Amino acid sequence: MEIKKYNEKYKEDVQLVCKMTGPGECMTDEKIAAYIVNTYCNYYIENESENCFVLTDDEDIARGYIICCSDFKKFKNGFKKYLPVIKANAGKNIYEVYGEYLGTMLFSHSYPAHMHIDINYEFTGKGNGTRLLNELIGHLKSKGVKGLMLIVGEGNAEAISFYNKNGFHTLLKAFGARIMGMKLN
Repeated sequence: MEIKKYNEKYKEDVQLVCKMTGPGECMTDEKIAAYIVNTYCNYYIENESENCFVLTDDEDIARGYIICCSDFKKFKNGFKKYLPVIKANAGKNIYEVYGEYLGTMLFSHSYPAHMHIDINYEFTGKGNGTRLLNELIGHLKSKGVKGLMLIVGEGNAEAISFYNKNGFHTLLKAFGARIMGMKLN
């Protein structure tokens, strides 16, 4: 497994990983898939690809990724163009989108960058998540970004443990989610 900078050739692979690691309906319901991919993937790879890295297998297929917005102000302006597709497909999940947006906005002064990481199940538990995270952290530090955050479901104990082990701390628990952050400078 190799970590590479994201480029356009990995777009479909990354979108597939996003769907495969999302809710089970992503693989069978086009509306749910459109909501998930446009909420958690497309903005980052289409607008901030310089902050995205992929985990590739021996056949150069992306099997995981870490994608990031390095500055919430840029995200706030660019994400607007994805909202019509998200709203049309999210249904009751639209509150989750607004919660994520408000959560990242709340701490954006101290933690201007936020990230999403997903790895296909068969490639987890092998240190790949830590490798992806370290790649992103090194990249953000080189850009002078002062803090990184993420939002994780409160019921996802495995992910919370992973983030704690890798230096994140809890900023806020609310509405079944946890906002976690890490200072980078």
